[in-house]
Amino acid sequence: MRITLLIEIIILLALGVFSIFDGIKLVVGGKLRLYDVLGPGYYNIGLGSLLVIVTITYLFLNLKNIKSQNKKIIEKDEENVETYKFKVVLMIACLAIYAIMLNLFGLFLSSLIFFILILKISGIKSWRNSIVTGVIFTCAFFIVFAKWLNVFFPEGKFFHFDAIIKELLKIG
Repeated sequence: MRITLLIEIIILLALGVFSIFDGIKLVVGGKLRLYDVLGPGYYNIGLGSLLVIVTITYLFLNLKNIKSQNKKIIEKDEENVETYKFKVVLMIACLAIYAIMLNLFGLFLSSLIFFILILKISGIKSWRNSIVTGVIFTCAFFIVFAKWLNVFFPEGKFFHFDAIIKELLKIG
């Protein structure tokens, strides 16, 4: 088994189990509030359980792929390695900019820009496809977290686009 696969599995399982125990602690401790920043305890339990299930599925799929490859040795292309490193640095920079933009412009506009940039970096060549997919991701992200799960997000200091979207969607 590849060492990176083992590290990925351990980290994902640890995060899933931590989320489940944190959710149980919130439920048993009675510390649930209507607008808890982390979400209700059942939300943590559900997402933690889902993460554990997806991680175990990921492990089995990779074990199957490793067996089917019959231990072929694949030479690494230096250009691809450098390209991937550059993409990782760009994605980390986008994530840092996204964290800053959340407080300045709110969830909706920041997420839209973030998803479009991440999609372009990850290899979608068409701007039209990136924008359409970014709008779909942002709307789904906004509806799931802001409307259904009542997770609190900053409104933004300079541009209150989230308030306009909430009014259009008639969200609390």
